[in-house]
Order: sequence, then structure tokens, then C-alpha cells
Amino acid sequence: MLILGGPGTRGTEMVEKIQWDDRYAIGIERIDAQHRKIVGLINRLVDLSGVTTDSALIEDTLNEMTIYATEHLDDEERLLERCGYPHLDEHAAAHREFRKCTALLCYSVVEGRVVVPEEVLTFLCHWWSAHILHDDMAYRDHVTTVGGVAAEGLASDGSGSPRR
Repeated sequence: MLILGGPGTRGTEMVEKIQWDDRYAIGIERIDAQHRKIVGLINRLVDLSGVTTDSALIEDTLNEMTIYATEHLDDEERLLERCGYPHLDEHAAAHREFRKCTALLCYSVVEGRVVVPEEVLTFLCHWWSAHILHDDMAYRDHVTTVGGVAAEGLASDGSGSPRR
């Protein structure tokens, strides 16, 4: 059973929600909107950790965040490829590491293992904050100056029409 917060567990009072502000904005509305949604889902997990031990509710939110984050990472990699971003391999490697960590986390939840809340929430909050502020900001200028057209036409089906 996954237990986040609640009596008898290590609390999550030390884990702060990510407060979205302009420093997280890449300047590509589709990517920024995806980042805001992911941050919102992580913040929902932080909120749930303090008020429920309902593992199904927490598992559903974690799964939603993982699926949406995977879609976002795929979109971002397609954008960087279209723009000829010279550090795509390193950026994609960071994405693979995140996918690996979240897959292990989701597997632990499904298997009913106890997941230490602070470790899970700290990982998610810190990884996303650091990834946006460091890794994503590193490509921002390249994409907005070299690949503006590719950014505007970002779509998974190649049609140029935005998804979601």
C-alpha cells in the first residue's frame, strides 16, 4: 500500500509545492502549458500527501502525471530535433533517466510497496524545477531564434496542428 503522509509516516511538511512563475517560462506557449500542467499534477500529489492515505487516488494522480509527462517529453524531443538543437542527445538522456525513475516509482506503487513520501515528492519537485530552469532554458534561445517555425508547428502527428 502506498502511504503518503498521515499518522505514523514521515510527513511531507518539508516538501514545498512548485510555485509557477515567469522564471519557468520557456516562451513557447505549448511547452509552457505542458510544464504548467505537470507542475499542477505534482502539486496535487503534494496536496494529497497531506490529506489522504487513499492509495488509489494517489496512484491515479501519479499515473496521470507520468503519462502526461511522457507525452510532453516526446513533444519536446521532437521540437528539439526539428530545430536542430545541438545538445539533443544530452537532453534526451535526462528525459530517459526521468522515465526510468518514474517507471520504477509507478511499479513500486502497483506492487503495493511503501513509498517514502518525502523522497518521492522531493524527487518530482526538484527534478522538474531543475530540468525546466537548467536544461530547458539551455535550449530556449536556440529554439526561439533558430526554430521558431518548428515550435509553432509542434504536433505529434506531423500535421502542424497542436494536440490538446
